[in-house]
Amino acid sequence: MISVMRNELGAMDKAQPKNSALVFLVLGVIGQGGLIAGFSHADEGADVSLGEAFSLGIQSFWKLLGIRFTVWIIGLIIGFVLLVGVIVLGETQHPPQKVSWIQITNSSILQAFARCCT
Repeated sequence: MISVMRNELGAMDKAQPKNSALVFLVLGVIGQGGLIAGFSHADEGADVSLGEAFSLGIQSFWKLLGIRFTVWIIGLIIGFVLLVGVIVLGETQHPPQKVSWIQITNSSILQAFARCCT
């Protein structure tokens, strides 16, 4: 019986990082919406409680999640394009050569020393 409990707890421990990341994402989006709405109400001169700001954040959850997702996808696309560009430019400008790690390390050290001392 104890081994069954350990297996169940072990399975929960493995799934916990995924669940906690999702919880932090949801709370972060709700908090961001609550912060925006709370400052908007405070600028109008109204008193805003934490519960009221939280409920206002829940109301704008999907809109802010869509914005966050869109920005994340755009960043991913830009990063992928830059990575492909660096790989393509690196291959076209410097044809592959057989170089040992010692040559790379020595040339890097010499270049760094030359930059430092000149």
